[in-house]
Amino acid sequence: MHPRLRQLETELRAGQPGAQERFWRVVEASGAPLVRRTAVDTCQVTFVWRHDGAARSVAVIQDWGADGLREHLMARLPGSDVWHLERPYPSDAITTYQFSPSADPDPQAAGPYQLDPLNPHRSIAFLSETGNDFVFSALRLPDAPEPVPPVEEALRGRIALHHPTPGRRVWSYTPALPSPEPHPVLVVFDGRQYKDLLHLPRILDTLIAAADIPPVMALFVDTPQRDVDLPCNPEFAAWVANGLLPWAWTALPVSDRAADTIAVGCSYGGLAAAYLALRYPERVGGVISQTGWFRWAPPEDPALEWLPRQYAAAARLPVNFHLSAGVLETARMRDGGVTQRETNRRFHALLREKGYRVHYDEYHGGHDYSSLGEPLREALVLMAGRG
Repeated sequence: MHPRLRQLETELRAGQPGAQERFWRVVEASGAPLVRRTAVDTCQVTFVWRHDGAARSVAVIQDWGADGLREHLMARLPGSDVWHLERPYPSDAITTYQFSPSADPDPQAAGPYQLDPLNPHRSIAFLSETGNDFVFSALRLPDAPEPVPPVEEALRGRIALHHPTPGRRVWSYTPALPSPEPHPVLVVFDGRQYKDLLHLPRILDTLIAAADIPPVMALFVDTPQRDVDLPCNPEFAAWVANGLLPWAWTALPVSDRAADTIAVGCSYGGLAAAYLALRYPERVGGVISQTGWFRWAPPEDPALEWLPRQYAAAARLPVNFHLSAGVLETARMRDGGVTQRETNRRFHALLREKGYRVHYDEYHGGHDYSSLGEPLREALVLMAGRG
């Protein structure tokens, strides 16, 4: 328990007047959650919620797709209005969370999700076309990497909007530095999220300016119907392979070689990137999957990890991989299957056994964009770097 909570507990037992108000004044002044370093590379984080008179249970929500409430339930400090939950984190972790106070006596009944009123820091989890962005409370621990600063104007790439086919929106990134040969190209799913939320153009600017990667282009593919397009949809994959890429070869200075083409995505987007490479290895020679949702299975074949099973059954393809998952993605899932981190570990092991060149990394975060910037930088250097 955090020392401030221990002190409050002691004062309450001693019957000291005003103990709770003093505690909350300190928390309001310092901000929540409460963080203290417990080792060189570890912090304990204490989430706190002030009882509002209605809640019968309060959960800290962090893991999308998890049943999670049993694991996330806060405890109420006896004789107080303080709900609390302690968790260890890597000292460089970046993550997001919400609270779910519930008046239902059933501990599995989640209430409406709410931001932490004592934490002024916010993180957009997903950009909405209507302006109703998904916003979470943000947590950056003391050793978290700083956001990538922009490079000077002359080294910034250009962004242009295209409609290669009716109803399909794609942004291209063209690097500031010229290339005598057609550029390698990244095909990035959830394109608006990677462009405006993860700031991938800024990451590319800095990597290209530092000569960590050659001048590459990027196609940011908009997927507003992501739940339809991205989960192993053969029609969407065919459009990318036989529509988008041939259009780019004629409209933009990009290479048509599979070895120069890397598909990139997060969650369903990571799943879609690996599926595209399975269906069209003559088009795509690399996959960067960030916390790919490889647990997915179609309704007609509901056994989990459908795509890994397809790779297991297929001959080895000329495709290289970079897979990553968050160390915080360990919550139990609603379907009772493997955790998100474990399914990525299993897919990595399967690919290695099949003889693929595959990198695997576990970053200090969870299943959201807030922690993906630095892992993406590292993946790009490994997959697209000059070495």
